[in-house]
Amino acid sequence: MKNYRVVRYSSEYKLQWDSFVTKSCNATFLFNRNFMDYHSDRFQDFSLLIFEEDTLIALFPANVIANEVISHQGLTYGGLLAQPDAYTDTIFRVFKAVLAFYKEHTIDSVLVKEIPVFFTQQGAQNLNYLAFICEAKLFRRDIHSVIDFNSEFRISKSVIRDVKQNAKKHKILIQESDDLSSFWNHLLIPNLQEAHQSAPVHSLQEIELLKQNFPEQIKLFTCVLNDSVIGGVLIFETETTAHCQYISGTKELNKMGLLTNLLYEIIQGYKSEKKYFNFGISNLNQGKNINLGLLTWKEKFGARSITQDFYTFSTSSIHLIDSVFV
Repeated sequence: MKNYRVVRYSSEYKLQWDSFVTKSCNATFLFNRNFMDYHSDRFQDFSLLIFEEDTLIALFPANVIANEVISHQGLTYGGLLAQPDAYTDTIFRVFKAVLAFYKEHTIDSVLVKEIPVFFTQQGAQNLNYLAFICEAKLFRRDIHSVIDFNSEFRISKSVIRDVKQNAKKHKILIQESDDLSSFWNHLLIPNLQEAHQSAPVHSLQEIELLKQNFPEQIKLFTCVLNDSVIGGVLIFETETTAHCQYISGTKELNKMGLLTNLLYEIIQGYKSEKKYFNFGISNLNQGKNINLGLLTWKEKFGARSITQDFYTFSTSSIHLIDSVFV
């Protein structure tokens, strides 16, 4: 039986951490410390590095609240980040070491947001099986609306018709832009406030910092009519997927149906670059409800549902992992 050395993350491990993220089979740029640490003032970090002798073989990004660890509260997804050549038994035993470490530090439970398979180079689902073995509680399940560019996805005739008609009626320009300030202050913030009495997850200063740190992964596409920006879509790119992080536009954009044109052109642009296009979720109430109108609109572009699970593991379930292999 191999022994693993588990170390709590501190800034002295930043270079090792970030280097591993670039090589991991299931990590994305969200796990780079320059991304994770932009909101370090909001979360108490309790991330882990797992070593086999002197070799770093896994990471576990996380924060802690009282006696619960979350992987990761400030990110869309989390979990164990592994090497490309890691076998299933290694991943299971490393996860056991993670639970054991947290238990020794008086942590009772570990909440994990599954990394959806389409975001990563190797979409393994070891976590789901471990959740079954450890009798983890499934407390939430969302559905992402995803276009698989390798499949025979079909955009509805109504979308194609609307795109053609709108293009004839309106001279619009769809382009990539670096003007995050206008999008945030004049579109995104007012629209979220009016529609949901909420604000963007990222402040303007935060998203500008992230865009500066990750210029190839964070891109803004805008729709311009009569020299005015009337809509925009902010994309987060992983190696495999273009993900819609924010979509917003003026009432004029929605009234004219030009949001359809904007998304259509963005999707066409990514067909030859990525494997997937993700509209994100349409869920409400911790996954228990769906905004049907929003979901249907996404599916008219050819998107179909892929689930993301959220589990709570008890650190007392360690012994159950030992029973797996016979």
